[in-house]
Amino acid sequence: MVIRKYLDEKVYDRSLESTTEELISRLQLLKEGNQFNFSKETLNNLETILKRADLVKFAKSAPDAALIEMDRATIEKEIDSVKAVLPEPTEEEKLLDQQYKEEQERKKKRKKVILTVAISLFLLIATFVGFGIKYGFGYVKDTVIGHESKELLEGEWVESAYGFPPIYIETPKVLKRQETELPEGFEDKAEITMFGYGSLIERFYMVTGTTVLDIPKGQGDDSDQQKAINLNTVVEGSLSNWEQKGVRNIITKNEQFITPNAAEGLKTFGTAEFPGLKPGTYEGGEYIILSFTSENVVQQIVIVWRSDDNYASDIVDRIVDSIELNPDEPVEEEEE
Repeated sequence: MVIRKYLDEKVYDRSLESTTEELISRLQLLKEGNQFNFSKETLNNLETILKRADLVKFAKSAPDAALIEMDRATIEKEIDSVKAVLPEPTEEEKLLDQQYKEEQERKKKRKKVILTVAISLFLLIATFVGFGIKYGFGYVKDTVIGHESKELLEGEWVESAYGFPPIYIETPKVLKRQETELPEGFEDKAEITMFGYGSLIERFYMVTGTTVLDIPKGQGDDSDQQKAINLNTVVEGSLSNWEQKGVRNIITKNEQFITPNAAEGLKTFGTAEFPGLKPGTYEGGEYIILSFTSENVVQQIVIVWRSDDNYASDIVDRIVDSIELNPDEPVEEEEE
């Protein structure tokens, strides 16, 4: 009942649990103690209204509409009467009341924030599930969180030429010139030009290399020079260099490879365990080495990727399909 709740909040904090007789007696004691200056009329009206409410609650009495309207008016009047006799709150009470209101306001704001976050999270999850069902959860996760190889695959690719004679190739990133050191005693016998991206310890690595050998003229015909450059030996040298850099358990296969513009070469491919970013760790990976030779020139394209990379095969296929050697029209060499 409204009047009981008001009295419970402002006058006597046990008004809701007290019987009508107990509540009126308490109000009478507060009046006699000069704590609240209730009028006799106010106490009589409160007692009448509360007893009538008890009949409705416990005896299931059903007062007529006119009586209900009269009691409502009386309640409003007596609430105003109670307000009039309430003591002026102290400064401490005012401060506590202000703090209470501020705390309630903060609670309301927190509830709004929590509700907003909950709705946003629900929509995010629903969107993730929807796209996950359509495109696959791994793809959606990589799109939201980010994946290096996915970004390489879907980024802006670059078509360029590297070395001389040039290797024409399309790559996810521009390959940058790499410094190379020839073995002692070979400085005057060969010239190597290399361009690359990444390294063997990273999840994706590729390099192009052009080696021009100094084969003196007059030492046999062209066929003799071709025989002098054995691609299997060249590949074995590359793999041996990998082993020195910590690559282990290298498994190889060889087959013929022909570029789109009919340049013939050797394709060496397989699996290996490559050093991880953390010292002492290894990650399973795959590799392709494409080797070509012409007169006194050896050209290689090396691509290495991790076996668990879902996007690497598409990257590798696109790179390999773009390789061309010795096109009809020369193009300026890329020297990034």
